[in-house]
Amino acid sequence: VDRVFYRVSGYLYGSASGSSRPLPEVIYDKTVISTSSWKCIEYIKKTHCDLDAACSVSEIAELSAYSGLVESASTRLIGYTHWKHSKNYHEVTKPAVCQNIFLPVASYLRKVRHDELVSLMDRLSGPVDDTEFLETAESFLRHISVRLGSLDLYFSSLSTLDIYSSVFVLFSLNSPHPFNPLRSLLQDRFPNLI
Repeated sequence: VDRVFYRVSGYLYGSASGSSRPLPEVIYDKTVISTSSWKCIEYIKKTHCDLDAACSVSEIAELSAYSGLVESASTRLIGYTHWKHSKNYHEVTKPAVCQNIFLPVASYLRKVRHDELVSLMDRLSGPVDDTEFLETAESFLRHISVRLGSLDLYFSSLSTLDIYSSVFVLFSLNSPHPFNPLRSLLQDRFPNLI
């Protein structure tokens, strides 16, 4: 989500500072600006473009509420899909994260970082099993689907909410993980989000 937002905004996205800093990072003129999603967006709004500038005061209030929902739900759902679901982690995430990385760092990522992220998912009250994942996903998708309705945009003009939810949907549709019920939920029950 963040990577596409930053690319849309014309900023470099990446982890220039190594594994000690979490993604996302906005790097501008070889300086790490921020590693927090919303701090990055605020920085981009101040220095480059504000996608929410055309929103009314009431739309900004609604945007804040829905953006919090999208940020929270997508973090929990993607975290579960990538790091907590055992088959997904062992078959896709671990090999993808650790390929082309020398052994000590790969070992760190495989064990320590995995444990940290699973612990974070637990603290965020993320899904504990596939059933809870489906309930969380369906509730989240229903909320944003109802808000979008038959419109192309959530508000009168393009906003950060459009970027976040669109990228989450694209990511969910194209995820290579074997456990990916988000794809079928989107296609079968919430096609207006696609």
